[in-house]
Amino acid sequence: YQHFMAIFNTLERYLFTRHLTAMLLVLVGLNGIMWIIWATRGELFFASGIGPALNFLGLTFLVLPLLTASLLPFALLIGGLMAFGRLNRDAELVILNASGAARKHIVKPVMGLGLVATVLGAALSLQFGPSTMRNFEQSTSNASAELIFSVFQQGEFKRLSDGLTIHIGSTIGTSGLGEVFISDERDPDTHFLYYASKGAVVQREEGAYLGLANGEIHRLEKGSDASSIVKFDSYAFDFSALLATQKARGFPLNARYLNELWTPDFNDPFFQANPRQVERELLDRFSSPLYCLAFAAAVLFFAARVTTGRQGKFMAGFVAFLLCAALRGVGWGVLGFSGGSLVLNLLPFLLPVSATIIFMWLYLSGRTLKAPLWLQSIWDAAALRAENWLRHVWSKWFDRQSRLQQGAGK
Repeated sequence: YQHFMAIFNTLERYLFTRHLTAMLLVLVGLNGIMWIIWATRGELFFASGIGPALNFLGLTFLVLPLLTASLLPFALLIGGLMAFGRLNRDAELVILNASGAARKHIVKPVMGLGLVATVLGAALSLQFGPSTMRNFEQSTSNASAELIFSVFQQGEFKRLSDGLTIHIGSTIGTSGLGEVFISDERDPDTHFLYYASKGAVVQREEGAYLGLANGEIHRLEKGSDASSIVKFDSYAFDFSALLATQKARGFPLNARYLNELWTPDFNDPFFQANPRQVERELLDRFSSPLYCLAFAAAVLFFAARVTTGRQGKFMAGFVAFLLCAALRGVGWGVLGFSGGSLVLNLLPFLLPVSATIIFMWLYLSGRTLKAPLWLQSIWDAAALRAENWLRHVWSKWFDRQSRLQQGAGK
């Protein structure tokens, strides 16, 4: 780190540190939001009690490297807008321009951070992300029979997923069940009812099963009175789909190593059915980190210049975010058309590289992107109204708190 920072002078280190700090704060916030969304996947684990739920929440931290790789460009952009917005409000950019500081002293730390983010994103996307995602998938899919058994409570109806409900009349020993009833409505056309006098949770290499003995299956056709009953001495109810057992369906693409995508197993059923998806995943892993450079260049063009008026700065940041979000969206869309020819395969790379060159040229040449006067006037009026409304709300809240404190003092 010291050797890297040695390439900057004092001013450049200051700008680099301000941008890096803001980027890390945004990255932590975005990762926190996405982590919560990922954590909601463990419905079965949360139904099992506090212990399994905490174990699953611990496992979800394994998805953070891949989430970080995808969120890194936006954290770089938002962090840059925040950092340079603060510099502009504190008149530090004005002082830099007045002192005759060359543009290279601003370009160097911003693009240097963009380069660091690109390298980090490439490492996460190509190696660490897939590795931790595979560990996550393996850990969650290899749930033990004890965890599954802990879901079941004697005498309660337990909803395991949409359309799947189970009732256990009694428990026998450590893994035995008595008077098992299952209602399975996941099929849109058929309603299955399972009843067995005995049952047991079984964990095998190919997945988790609920073994049933001495029972019957009622098959009811939805929308009609047709039904059938099948009696059985033994029956295995498959839990592998509920637990997303990977051995049954293979690892998802984001949990496959780079060499598995580069030289795929042609006998793999998933590859045989989706050869282009494997190719798109490869292109996405290599091209996604380049957006860090494109978004860093966007920070230079939209934020690293003196702007008079708070509304003008807000307008520049708003346009920067929309434009970069659209750029990333087009990048994902281009992946859908890639494959089949060299030109189409180069499109995911040409898009961020072209955006980087264009933003850099616009900034270094001193050009500005001005909104039409009518749009600028509408934006200024809306921003002013929002600012006045926030001040009014804050003033009322502050007055209310003051009155409450005065009342408590009396």
